[in-house]
Amino acid sequence: PNILPKPQETPFKFLLLSRATPEKGIDDVVKLFKRFDDAKKNYVLFLCSTIEQASDDDQIYLRENPRVLTIQPSPYTKALLDSVDMGIQLSKNESYCYSVREMLQAGTPCVVSDVPELRKLIKDGENGFVYKEGMDIEPIFDRTLKARMKTYDEKISPLWEKVMDGTL
Repeated sequence: PNILPKPQETPFKFLLLSRATPEKGIDDVVKLFKRFDDAKKNYVLFLCSTIEQASDDDQIYLRENPRVLTIQPSPYTKALLDSVDMGIQLSKNESYCYSVREMLQAGTPCVVSDVPELRKLIKDGENGFVYKEGMDIEPIFDRTLKARMKTYDEKISPLWEKVMDGTL
């Protein structure tokens, strides 16, 4: 019998670097992460915001979910940008969108809403995904999981090959 424990899935790390308000799309963000919960996927959502302006139901979800970590922006935000797998910005409107620019600068793909300023930054399927407000969350959920697998393969497979051939 195999006595080694099954390896734990590494959490998929997300970052929301925006106010958690209805106009910033917190309702759609909660809908996406409820889908991750339903699928029993391992994730962490770093929420650099306060949640007082979210709906009561969304506040309860964000407060009680142990996978949601509410933190304040700090000098360590840059390190966080470099360490997450995907950024999220599901705003109903945007003018310049510093947070997505910062995430892209760090090489972090983003899930964004379908508003003009964000469409200028995100090429759907290349450096992130575009979510149309009111659309079923399932396609974004599926695409996010596939992107995770692709990222994992791109980062881990070459390292594993080096381990196997003795060059690492």
